Amino acid sequence: LQRLDPLEIDAPTVDITRDYTQKTWNLGAFARFVWMPQENFTFDAGVRYNWEKKNFVYSFVESAGDRTILTSNTWDHFTYDVRFRYEPTEDILFYAKFTHGWRSGHFNATANTLRGATSAKPEKLNSWEVGTTTNWFDNRLTINGAAFFYRYEDYQVFVTNRDFSAVPEQIITNADDAQVYGIELDVIAEP
Repeated sequence: LQRLDPLEIDAPTVDITRDYTQKTWNLGAFARFVWMPQENFTFDAGVRYNWEKKNFVYSFVESAGDRTILTSNTWDHFTYDVRFRYEPTEDILFYAKFTHGWRSGHFNATANTLRGATSAKPEKLNSWEVGTTTNWFDNRLTINGAAFFYRYEDYQVFVTNRDFSAVPEQIITNADDAQVYGIELDVIAEP
């Protein structure tokens, strides 16, 4: 900037250093249950307790001074799934399942003097899926299909953040909610 400045005004030198450490503790306990009321019908379900703690120490040093942030958070949540499977023949299977998932919160060590350390809230997901797997002609033709719907709360997204007079930075933040619809079809033929 000094070489390009036609007025030859000395631009101040800005020295910025960012340093952070994060310690994470996780604990999980789970159980699974399977019940077969008939040979061709299966019901299974699972539950998991998730606990996570993060300690985050963030130091931002610049010519104007030093800012150190110590933050900590603990999150916990139960996740679970339920699945029904019906197999009318050896070659045909129908299934339906529901899953409730979770991802813990997140800390960002940003280099932005305006924001400092930022965080993202935990993400939750409810997922519904129905599908089938089939084999035909002595397993020479396989046709599998599924339809699914995902509904997220506080969806965590990886974005590039741009503030006026600051360097662009990549962070994880929360979108409001998100929905995903999908259909899959898989066909394998072995003539």
